[in-house]
Amino acid sequence: MPLAGEIVRASDVIRDSWTSYTPVWSASGTAISLGNGTVAGQYMQVGSLVWVKIVFTAGSSSTYGTGFWRFTLPVTPELNELIPGFANDTSAGIRVPMTARIISASTTGENMRIACNTTAGGAGPTQPFTWATDDVLILNGCYKAA
Repeated sequence: MPLAGEIVRASDVIRDSWTSYTPVWSASGTAISLGNGTVAGQYMQVGSLVWVKIVFTAGSSSTYGTGFWRFTLPVTPELNELIPGFANDTSAGIRVPMTARIISASTTGENMRIACNTTAGGAGPTQPFTWATDDVLILNGCYKAA
């Protein structure tokens, strides 16, 4: 408890408040397989604000399914929230901006559509590039909990 007149920084209050979770990666068409790739997530909730970070790294035995990719969220979201991110084509050194729009108020199933800012399509097996070993998709931002 701070003393009267003592300055309290936000970092002092919310330090060590990150919680790890494992996002479920899926596709809107045929099934994907993570293989030896990885999906990791962290989140922090302060009131109705949820800060989330999702990192997908493609492995040599990952398969990418068909349709658009989606990831589950740790806390039920409000609709139409946006989470920024990027995709990195490691071998070509190309980084593409992405935006995930929350389309379902659920922590399971298809709750986001990930759009590539440079193409009409969403993130998927050949969007924004053909995915290969060590390519990375990162979503990192905040949304409002339902």
